[in-house]
Amino acid sequence: MESGGIYIALWRRPAEAGNTSVHQTFHWGLVIARNPTGRDSTCCHVVGGLSTWAYETKEPYNALQSLLALRFCRIGCTDDIGRAVRIIERVPISVDSKTFTCRTWTMGAVAELNKAGIVLCRNIAGLEREMWQLGLQAHSNNDTPFLSF
Repeated sequence: MESGGIYIALWRRPAEAGNTSVHQTFHWGLVIARNPTGRDSTCCHVVGGLSTWAYETKEPYNALQSLLALRFCRIGCTDDIGRAVRIIERVPISVDSKTFTCRTWTMGAVAELNKAGIVLCRNIAGLEREMWQLGLQAHSNNDTPFLSF
C-alpha cells in the first residue's frame, strides 16, 4: 500500500442462507493507508442494513491482514488524511431509500472526494463497474487480498 493512498475496498460477506446475491457477497468501503504495510490504516464504511445503517471509522485498521478482504483498488492519494476522513464522514446515509447499500454510500464518498480534488475520477460509474469485475473475479477464484493501482 502507499502512505496516504485512498483505496476502495471490497470484503467477502458470506451469503445468507439461500441468498446468493452479489450484494450479499461483497461489503464496500474505503481504506486510507498510513504506511506501506497497511497497518494503522483508517477504514471508513457503513454497517448495518435495511433501516439500521450507521457510519463507522475503524482506526487503527490492519488492511492487509483482514481475513475477509478481497480487493483494494487505489483511487487517489492524500497528504491530509484528516481532511479526507472529514469529507467521507459527511457523506449522507439514506436509510429511507430502498436502493441504499454500502456500495452506493462508498461510491457517494468517492464522488465527494472527487469534488474536493482528492480523487481524480472522470467516470465514477465506470469505476464502480470495474470494482464489480475485480470483486467477482476475486470471489470466484477465492483469491487472497490483491492491490490494484
